[in-house]
Amino acid sequence: RVEAVSVGGQDIAQIFDTAGNDQILSDAGNAKIISSHQTVSANEFQVVNIVANKGGFDQAFVNGTDGADAAHVEVDRIRIDNSDGRTNRVIGVDKTELDLRGGEDRAYLTGSGGRETLVASYNSIEFESTLQMLQMVNAEHTKFDGDGGADEVFLEDLDLLESLGDEAKGYLKDRTIRVEDFAVLEAKSVDSSFADYEMEAIEYLYMLRGQWAKK
Repeated sequence: RVEAVSVGGQDIAQIFDTAGNDQILSDAGNAKIISSHQTVSANEFQVVNIVANKGGFDQAFVNGTDGADAAHVEVDRIRIDNSDGRTNRVIGVDKTELDLRGGEDRAYLTGSGGRETLVASYNSIEFESTLQMLQMVNAEHTKFDGDGGADEVFLEDLDLLESLGDEAKGYLKDRTIRVEDFAVLEAKSVDSSFADYEMEAIEYLYMLRGQWAKK
């Protein structure tokens, strides 16, 4: 067992996985990686990087703060810029559960140019690529850029949908989600919701389900 503690300054911790199945716990300035034979933890660091590149099936549980955090998600890496000025990164992990907790949090998701799937409801985002699965909760504002490819987007619990071409914005009570550069959009409303959409080109497929009212 190894534990490292920062006592101030701009300290950076970088922790690597093992060849087995590892579990990662991460929050602002802290991280722990647990394998079958050892545990390595870093506490109170300004920047913490967890790098999983040795193999196995690795899972991460990442938490934000109760302030305004920003999550930047790509197909094989996640960066959390926390409200207290600390940064945590998780790179190469197979499955991540991310809880942004309280505050007015923002999440930015970017595809690979390949095929990704995004499923969003009021308090849950699932983002799946060929390299990782992300499950995220408590993001007040989310933006997804498919970056080309045959990306599929499924939106649920919508109060309002605005869409033009391969750009759309959904409103879910006090939360929003923007999506762009996708191939397929399927949107499901709550009762008496509004839809304002237009198919700009035939390569974009839209499907609306629920009791959509006229705007």
